[in-house]
Amino acid sequence: MKILRLLLGAGLCAATAATLQAQSPTWKEVTASDGTTYAINTDGSLWAWGWNEVGQLGIDSKTPEKTSVPQRMGTADNWKTIAGGKGYAFFIDNDGALWAVGTNEFGVQGANDSATTHNVLTRIGTDSDWDFVAAAHFNEYVGIARKTDGTLWAWGRGNSGLLGDGTLKDSAPVPQQIGTDKDWKTVSIGATHVLALKEDGTLWGWGWNTHDCLMDAKDPKSGSYVVKTPVQLSTDTEWDIIFAVNEASYAIKKDGTLWTWGDNTENLLGLNSTADEDGEYPRVIQPTQITALTGKALAVSGCENTRTVGIGDGGVITAVYAWGSNRAGALGDDKATDATTGTYSYTPVKVLLPEGVTYTELSSGQLYSAVLADDGKIYGWGINMAGQMGNYVSDAALAAVGTGFPVIFFFSSLFMGLSTGGTVVISQFYGAGQMDRVHDAVDTIYAAFLRLILPMTALAMLAAKPLLHVLQVDETAMDEALTYLLVVCGGLIGTVGYNFNAGILNGLGNSRTTLLFLSIAAGLNIVLDLVLVLVIPL
Repeated sequence: MKILRLLLGAGLCAATAATLQAQSPTWKEVTASDGTTYAINTDGSLWAWGWNEVGQLGIDSKTPEKTSVPQRMGTADNWKTIAGGKGYAFFIDNDGALWAVGTNEFGVQGANDSATTHNVLTRIGTDSDWDFVAAAHFNEYVGIARKTDGTLWAWGRGNSGLLGDGTLKDSAPVPQQIGTDKDWKTVSIGATHVLALKEDGTLWGWGWNTHDCLMDAKDPKSGSYVVKTPVQLSTDTEWDIIFAVNEASYAIKKDGTLWTWGDNTENLLGLNSTADEDGEYPRVIQPTQITALTGKALAVSGCENTRTVGIGDGGVITAVYAWGSNRAGALGDDKATDATTGTYSYTPVKVLLPEGVTYTELSSGQLYSAVLADDGKIYGWGINMAGQMGNYVSDAALAAVGTGFPVIFFFSSLFMGLSTGGTVVISQFYGAGQMDRVHDAVDTIYAAFLRLILPMTALAMLAAKPLLHVLQVDETAMDEALTYLLVVCGGLIGTVGYNFNAGILNGLGNSRTTLLFLSIAAGLNIVLDLVLVLVIPL
């Protein structure tokens, strides 16, 4: 498996959807946070991969800073649900206990301690009646959870009114109840506002009403746009699913229609609005239906610059659409150019997921998304800078490929130089019609190949480790760098053999045969990659 990981390498982004897990474990839940992916295995165990700079992987260390290799969090196997934020996450187990991990800015861990981070799962209080939890998407440090009695509780940063307690306090280090109502169904947290649903299908909200993310709501006491306690946003009772992101709001009605309002300054709501002569897009104060999508909306997610929606029926997602920035392939349409820039799509485009596969969950982090398939596989697309795709490429493996390059380049260049010289000599004799000298040159090239290849291959393999030390390769990457280098050196016979024969054929003016062999080799390489990854898999 180590060899396979080294040879496959890893890109920084995935422009089209790909299976996140090469080893095909079976998952029952997945959540994409700011830059870390969390998942629950069907055996109830909890795993994470991606960024770990503030200990959000929960592995009792901030090292490695990032990883694409799923890390198990703790030893428990009774996990129920996950919510991921910016460098932190919350979890509820089957016993109803609430847990947190990662940064503790503004007391977002709810643990009422002075720690700046928690590198291991840390329990929030002692209550065992938690049922649902939400984290902010993605630029705030707030948690809100529901108990089994239908009450809502909040903790973390409160200066935007997100705590819903009638204050703008800097932070609340422990969960505190929001009002006295006991009929809350679900909640979603943006950067400045909160959306919440009650069991009767009514829509509520609170927080800082910037860009009309809370429609035209004002604080019932002060009349300001900082709404410090929950207020009902509409009289409609058909709301079913809600999603707050940044300063925008989305909601799905029971009939599957998708509605939006709030910040549309970048034309990002999905309405494909027309700008006025000053380049300004119209305000969207009241819920407006997104009509560019056909079919019933079952899930909505997204980040600051990209939005995603799952379409299907009967609780089964059959297609995913995305719009906004396509940086690093965030739209999953195979049209991204690189990891730093990307064009915008103001109308939904279809994510290129595998045909015939259905999904039960959709979750988006910053510029990447993940879906959970019915068969327990996770598919993802977008940025992979920290290993968010979970494609089992460790930092050591990435370093191994780079650090061994100078050694590989030296030996490859040596043999390519010999083959190029043979091409020049043969082409001169062939052009002059001196066929006897052509035969002598071919014999000399083959003799040189047979006499040099085995000793040079052995020399390369014996010198590999000393050369890596000369190059001052870090010890953490040494083992995998050496393995990678030995594998490549072992393939020198085939590589050099091709170059020598290509040199002879090119010197005789026969580049067609060279191209044919190269095409066959490339096709065989693709087939072997697919077999090793998808069929075996290693």
